[in-house]
Amino acid sequence: MVTATTGAVQAKTKPDKPKVASVTGSGEFRMTYLPKDDKDRRFFTFDVRQAPFTHHRVVPGGATITGSPNDATGTVKIKHYFVPGKRTFYAIGRADSLITSPGYATITAKIVKTWCVEDTPTPEGCEGPPWVGMTKGFSVYDAGRDHGGKPGRSQDRIGMSWEYANMLVNPQGETYEPDQVGTAMAPAPFSLVLSGGFTVVHKDLAVPSKADMPQPPQQ
Repeated sequence: MVTATTGAVQAKTKPDKPKVASVTGSGEFRMTYLPKDDKDRRFFTFDVRQAPFTHHRVVPGGATITGSPNDATGTVKIKHYFVPGKRTFYAIGRADSLITSPGYATITAKIVKTWCVEDTPTPEGCEGPPWVGMTKGFSVYDAGRDHGGKPGRSQDRIGMSWEYANMLVNPQGETYEPDQVGTAMAPAPFSLVLSGGFTVVHKDLAVPSKADMPQPPQQ
């Protein structure tokens, strides 16, 4: 026998599609290639969104473009507590590029500010990393909330374009790290997030309009 139910039956609705791709969140992570007795603490915070075709550029030949589909806006924050020196290094970057796929993102940001804070101030003080003006790359793997891990851990991972990534060799055969990386360039996210987590909202890159296509140089 079928009985009537009280109350209206609500139709299922699909979630709204995101207007732009984004990466948000904050987390502490561990460098997987370091010994397990490493006590330093490292954190990233992302608040980055795509802003397609907003970064005007001049391309070879003098033509101008209104920007790229992966143009981005927002901030990247870096914090590293250095245990042996009992000091914390900070850096803030202005995002310029973001590309995503489901659960994955690459970001580049130009560093605009760095500083250092000592646990116990010393006469000589300390300075932040010499990164101001450099462009750094970041990658994020969003594994979903508590996906396959211990309760409270998201199993997210992150990567960055320094340490062993983005190295070049000069004419003298010496390995060095350049000041810049290309837009949205970063290694695979290899470092395991220990606490906190990140959310990647994916959206395919926007199709340029006629106004966004390269314009000939002005005479």
